[in-house]
Amino acid sequence: MTSRCRREAALLAVFLAQFEPVAGGQKPTVTRLTAREIDQWREDYEQAVQWSTATSFSTNDVANLKEMRRRYGFTSAL
Repeated sequence: MTSRCRREAALLAVFLAQFEPVAGGQKPTVTRLTAREIDQWREDYEQAVQWSTATSFSTNDVANLKEMRRRYGFTSAL
């Protein structure tokens, strides 16, 4: 189960990484998100990266990973 959770978290982290703002005054890649939503996906990205290297997962971690994946439109393979 740990390797499956790590794989699912890594895929989610890759997805969330694409929304990082661009540098140099260019227009952001995400235009319809509120400031709170942007903060949320940044927090989710950090959590997904942590999970992608975790050595174990609690029942709560698995539930939170499933919920996060659903929030971003992924079906959970867990």
